[in-house]
Amino acid sequence: MRRIFAVMILLLVINLYAISPSAFHEASNELSLLYDHPSNSTLHSSIISKGLETSVTRIFNLKQLSYYNFHTNYSVKSFGFAYGIAYLDNPLYQEYNNIFSTSYSWKQITFGYGLNYIYTKTNKYSDQSAMPMNLSCAWKEDNFCTVFSLHNIFSTKLANVSLPKTFIWESNLKINKKSNFSLGFEKEDNFDFSVKFGTIYYFYNNFALITSYQYKPNRMGIGTIFSVNNIHVCYAIRTHDHLNLSHYITLYYEISK
Repeated sequence: MRRIFAVMILLLVINLYAISPSAFHEASNELSLLYDHPSNSTLHSSIISKGLETSVTRIFNLKQLSYYNFHTNYSVKSFGFAYGIAYLDNPLYQEYNNIFSTSYSWKQITFGYGLNYIYTKTNKYSDQSAMPMNLSCAWKEDNFCTVFSLHNIFSTKLANVSLPKTFIWESNLKINKKSNFSLGFEKEDNFDFSVKFGTIYYFYNNFALITSYQYKPNRMGIGTIFSVNNIHVCYAIRTHDHLNLSHYITLYYEISK
């Protein structure tokens, strides 16, 4: 009984709108510019990488909180299109998040727009839904890239509770052919600024390591990427001050440019 109560409290605190969409993000503390892959469009609609991606995790390693993701992206000339779906499974609570994103690139600047459709089902309670929107802008010059995104621009509510309005900024510098570094800031309503930094290092063409740290809250992430031709597999873990490690695995098929 206590276990169920703890899970329900946790469900009230977290939702799909705020959970990492892939193992790549779990390893990098949501620093998207470290590695190109489809679910980046969930956090930054101006970043759309062609490919198919699927992920699975148990949030904080709790059996009652299984979480699944699927993303597919494509681009035609200057336009990018992305669709993703996330599903949180619990005997007492289910949540679905459909994410639609589109982008347009002009010279070195890319603009993005995203729409989420969140649908929740709770036993013995009425179903709820919401449609938060986000805007994003990215700029790239040689070995440097920066991106700004604003989530829930109209302060949309779910079950009469406001979803978080979040500002995300990240910059990435490619140091050399084997490594790059990202620095990011995130500000959510009623919370302090969160600072993040991370790096990726390619030991071989088919093996890379992501490490990251986040301040407020204090969390460390680490992940490995194994690649064979266009297929990439990422396994990641991330710490939490009070809860168990989260283990995450993602399979990504890259569509050649």
